[in-house]
Amino acid sequence: MKIRYFSTGYIYVYSLALVVVDTLTLSRDDNDLFNFEVFSGRVVGLFSYWLIVKNLAGLAESKGRSYKVAMIAGIIGFPIIGYLLSFLILN
Repeated sequence: MKIRYFSTGYIYVYSLALVVVDTLTLSRDDNDLFNFEVFSGRVVGLFSYWLIVKNLAGLAESKGRSYKVAMIAGIIGFPIIGYLLSFLILN
């Protein structure tokens, strides 16, 4: 986990890049091409998500487990848990 590409600065740059791509392509609105409040909220949300996954992977590594498995489980598991919780709350 000591690879520099997992540092906080790189994670922030990855978050910015993903949100810019999403803002300019997938979730673009014809009336408002760039909404700064929505952009900022998405950056904070995605950056927080990556930091949580990174910290859990570091915790798993310190306990002797594989950080790669923990990262993959976090990347896949958190969205699934969030979807299931929202589904249960709405029904």
